[in-house]
Amino acid sequence: MFERFTELARRAIFFARDEASQYGSAYIESEHMLLGILRENSDLRRHLGLDWSGLVKDIQGWAPRAAKFSTSVDIPISHDLKTAFACACQEADALGQRHIDLGHLTIGLLQVRECLAAKVLGERGVSEELIRAFLCKVPEAAPAEPDLAAPLVPRAPSLAEPIHRLRNLIGQARDFMEANNERYGAQRLKRKPWSRKEALGHLIDCATAHHQWFVRALTEPAVQVYGYLPTIGSACSGIAMRPGLSS
Repeated sequence: MFERFTELARRAIFFARDEASQYGSAYIESEHMLLGILRENSDLRRHLGLDWSGLVKDIQGWAPRAAKFSTSVDIPISHDLKTAFACACQEADALGQRHIDLGHLTIGLLQVRECLAAKVLGERGVSEELIRAFLCKVPEAAPAEPDLAAPLVPRAPSLAEPIHRLRNLIGQARDFMEANNERYGAQRLKRKPWSRKEALGHLIDCATAHHQWFVRALTEPAVQVYGYLPTIGSACSGIAMRPGLSS
């Protein structure tokens, strides 16, 4: 069955595993899987009309918490979640779709009526029909590694935590920016001669410059680079470069 999971579905399992470790749970439960799914796909979260902070608060109120442990510890999948995976497989078959994606997994959770994830979704009016509408809008994705079982741990375990934090930060930043308008972005910063939007543009430019430096450092025997110097009052994507730095 796992060979049918898309890359997004596999990553959601990894995030669910991380959630289980944060809750100190002996099993990866349905509520951990729900958090993993919605963390992986903010588009699905918005389609279902789910508020992330409210969802997390409700789950924290219901799910027992114990001492956190390392994500390197092996955590088995609960019986309810195994049943949800089987239901997701049946849902994909019923829709004539080969691959199992996040929408199928969410329907699978809903169909296990007694699990916490189904109760949380049901209280928010999420129905199977609403999720199927999302599946019809999104083109079917193929699994990244069709010949391998779904990996529950990343290939580089030491990078798991920073990758998780970065993805979470990016998701939060996207939601925050979408919740604020142009007027908010035009406000000037107190300690810099830029607006919020201009400061964000400088951060993007600086990150792009560093990305180029890292790639060149890995591929070129001798690297000559230019330092980053943002100009005051530049456009959101505007930068000025000054020569003189090399490595």
